Amino acid sequence: MNIGRIVTKVGLTMLMVGTIASGCQCGETQPGLRRTGPKIHLPACTDPATQNDDGTEVGGYENCAITFAQADLSVRTLEDFVVNNHGEDALAIVGIEFLNDDNFSYSVDKVISLEEPHIIPRRTYGSTLPLSFRPLQVGDESAVMRIYSNSVNLDDEFLSDWEYLPEGQNATESIYYLDVELGGSGVDNGLPKYDSDTENCDFGYVAIGGGSATCDLLIANVSTETNPLRVKPLRIEGGELRLDDGEGMSLPVVPEGSTDPDVFRFMGNPPNGSEEIYPEAFEPDDETLLRSITLSFGFFPDALGIFHGEALLYTNDPANVTVPVLLDGVGVEAPVCEIRVKSVNGVDYDLSGDAIVPPIEPLDDVVLSVETSSPSPDADTLVAADWSVIARPSDSRIELGTPHALFTGFVDQTPQRRPGVDTAGPYVIGARVQDSLGVWSVNACRLEFDARPRDGFLAQLTWDSRSDQDLHVALMKDGGFCQFAGDPSSGDLSGACEDRDNPGDCYFGNCQGGADRCLDWDDNGENGSEGDICLDRDNVQAFGPENTNIDSPILGQSYLVSVDAFSGDAYNTVKIFLYGELAFERSREMDSSDWDEFAIVHWPDDEMSFPCIEDLSTQEDECPEYSDRM
Repeated sequence: MNIGRIVTKVGLTMLMVGTIASGCQCGETQPGLRRTGPKIHLPACTDPATQNDDGTEVGGYENCAITFAQADLSVRTLEDFVVNNHGEDALAIVGIEFLNDDNFSYSVDKVISLEEPHIIPRRTYGSTLPLSFRPLQVGDESAVMRIYSNSVNLDDEFLSDWEYLPEGQNATESIYYLDVELGGSGVDNGLPKYDSDTENCDFGYVAIGGGSATCDLLIANVSTETNPLRVKPLRIEGGELRLDDGEGMSLPVVPEGSTDPDVFRFMGNPPNGSEEIYPEAFEPDDETLLRSITLSFGFFPDALGIFHGEALLYTNDPANVTVPVLLDGVGVEAPVCEIRVKSVNGVDYDLSGDAIVPPIEPLDDVVLSVETSSPSPDADTLVAADWSVIARPSDSRIELGTPHALFTGFVDQTPQRRPGVDTAGPYVIGARVQDSLGVWSVNACRLEFDARPRDGFLAQLTWDSRSDQDLHVALMKDGGFCQFAGDPSSGDLSGACEDRDNPGDCYFGNCQGGADRCLDWDDNGENGSEGDICLDRDNVQAFGPENTNIDSPILGQSYLVSVDAFSGDAYNTVKIFLYGELAFERSREMDSSDWDEFAIVHWPDDEMSFPCIEDLSTQEDECPEYSDRM
């Protein structure tokens, strides 16, 4: 910012009384004596050369010059110039003006005025001020930068006979100036040309109390030349801005009740003015060049009513040095979101009653609804929803079937997208709703449920790759289990597996599907009864789960849980649930065709005891009371 071209004696005197007196360390001054006053030195000045106490060159205060390199027309170049104070008192720079700068090409990008001087403490080396050069014509542009200060080592007095009273003593100070020759040259590589896809952002209706909306402004350089465009957001005006209603009356920019001055904001990482936006005419095949930028604005209403604002952008396009962007939005009451369970396995629930979550098991087809939510008072109806899975079991991979409808269910990640929750454990589902005004709800809207097995025994297998892993659960017969003896690819089975009428291994080949595929392990002549074992689903695509369950396991029986890496490598996880509670979990990496026995579940001989699980990955005997069965 350039300071004013006129400095008054009265204003300067009032300023310096406060500034220099505060900077003067006169407590060390003996009565009747003065310390060495402030002395200005610039590295940009060659004479007389001066060094500080450690020999560092601090420059002089005569024959001063700063020369800029060539710059594109209208492109601003910054260069810091250093000011040193070699004296004992504080140096106050109280004004800078530019002489012979008819095009206003030079400026200091710092506020320096009578009210805001630049103070440099005693014996300071290296205080910097930002000097900028922005040529507006082709050719050389010279000027003189005149720096006004209270330095005592200069000859050209600006304001003399200035008196003040430090520490009760009389003294006289003078204000002097130092001239620095400036030089630079402008070259014509063509002017950048600002262009955007909109001149205003209408955010529409947005909920108060937490609602927000964004608007993106796409900015490009449509020049036919090569000079890059630079854009920098300056500010957003709000509370002081008033708009004409077309009839000579002004309208407030914020409704009554609004207290937030930042309802309109720059979002993300706004450009800082250093980004170079090149036109297509400049090396059009270079894909590394920036061709456009997106500037985002946000609207966060805090009161009901209409909001108006204006964003100001600075560019180096001479025809669009400052670009206004109008901002408009309306704060309204938000819809209220509510989630209910619509149905489980096709059985509908009364959405108008109390929000009770029914019992849910793994693989149940659960449909959720936000149809009982309420639109905002000014809207007619609900039109859309935005569903999300906030939390789920670590081995779950479900997705939402219709994430933007007013109701949704769950599907797995197979090509068939089979419906249903997948693994056992807790789920948290969130949503928000949108009404016919386009307003989104802001209340915390979520539903929690626990997919809990109701079986007495359930084994669950999940894995981490798109491969085919198989769960096997074997029944103890004659002190052994019907399992592969060694390499499963050899087909060498234990003798207990030879009973084809009542096989002792439940797996994808004989145990998948409905009751007719369950195995009659309770020997009552009926498949699918409470003591029989069933494989809920064979998952050959990816991830699982495969669940094998028994409603009421047989007293005095034992069950072996194993995994066959049928096709493909995978990190397999086996969980065993007893009466709906997780009782065992183990994971291991398995190569294709590997076989691993994970655990044995021993069911007690009486209904008063609890089952015991033998972890086959340890040397410890977790179930010694059942050793006589083995």
